[in-house]
Amino acid sequence: MRVLKKYMVITIATVFYAVALALVLNPSDLAPGGVSGLSVILTRVIPMPVSLGQWILLLNIPIMILGLRAFGKRFVFSTAYTLLVSTLLVDRMSDLVSDIRVSDDMILNALIGGVLMGGSMGAIFRMDATTGGTDVIVKLIRQHRPNMKSGQIFLIADGLVVLLSAIVFRKMELALYAVVTIYVSSVTMNRILYGMDEALSLYIVSEKKDKMKEKLLKEVNVGITILNGSGGYTGENREIMMCVIHKQSWVKVRKLIKELDSNAFVIISKVDQVFGEGFQNPVEPEQ
Repeated sequence: MRVLKKYMVITIATVFYAVALALVLNPSDLAPGGVSGLSVILTRVIPMPVSLGQWILLLNIPIMILGLRAFGKRFVFSTAYTLLVSTLLVDRMSDLVSDIRVSDDMILNALIGGVLMGGSMGAIFRMDATTGGTDVIVKLIRQHRPNMKSGQIFLIADGLVVLLSAIVFRKMELALYAVVTIYVSSVTMNRILYGMDEALSLYIVSEKKDKMKEKLLKEVNVGITILNGSGGYTGENREIMMCVIHKQSWVKVRKLIKELDSNAFVIISKVDQVFGEGFQNPVEPEQ
C-alpha cells in the first residue's frame, strides 16, 4: 500500500508539473532554470523536430546514467518513472491544447507557473523521487564537494539558464519573469516540504523565573526546558528557560515577559525546522 500511495502521489504531482510547463511557462517563453528551462530554450534555437518533452528526456539520459552509478537502482527507478510520465504528459498536453494560453499577463504566468512547479516538485521530493536534471546533478556535486551548499549549486545552475534565455530571446524582461518563477517555485516547494509551522526559540534569564514559567505553561501552553548556567563575571548560578513557540504566539509571549519582568534578558532566534509535540511531524520519504 505504501508503494502504491507513493506512485499515486508522484503521478498526480507530475500532472501539475506538466501543466506548468506545457500550458503556462513554455507558451510564454519562460525558462524556469534547470533542464526544463534549458529544454524550453533548445526548442527555439535548434531547427529539429524535437518536442519539449523529448528534449527533457534526451538531456536527462546521461544524468540518469550517472545517477544510477552513484545512488543505485531504487533512487533512479522512481526518478525515471517521474521523468517518463512528465515528458509524455508535457508533449500530450502541448499537442491537445497547442492554441491555449492560460493568460496573456506575463507576471500572472510567472506566478502560476512557479506555484505549480514548486508544489509538484515538493510533493515529488516528499516521495523520495526527483524530476531528474539539476536535482541529480546537485546530489552528485555534493558527494564530491560536501562543503558546497545545495542552494548555491541550484542558484548557479538556474542563473546560467536564465542568462542564456535572455540572450536567446533577446528580452531581458523574459529573464526577469523567469527569475520570479524560480523564486515562487522555491518558496512553494519549501512550504510543501517543511510546512508553514514557523517557530522561534527563546532563552530567558529572569529574576522572576518561577512566576514566568507558570504563566508561560498555563497561558501560552508552551513547553519549557530549564538549563543550568552561571554568570561569566559574577560566577552566580542561574537557571535559563529555553522554549520554542509558534511565531504567531510571539506578541503574547513578549507582552507576558514585559509585564512580569521588564529587565528579563531574552535571546530570540528563528527556527528553520521543528517537529515533535505541538509542531509538525518531520518529512520522511516514502519507502
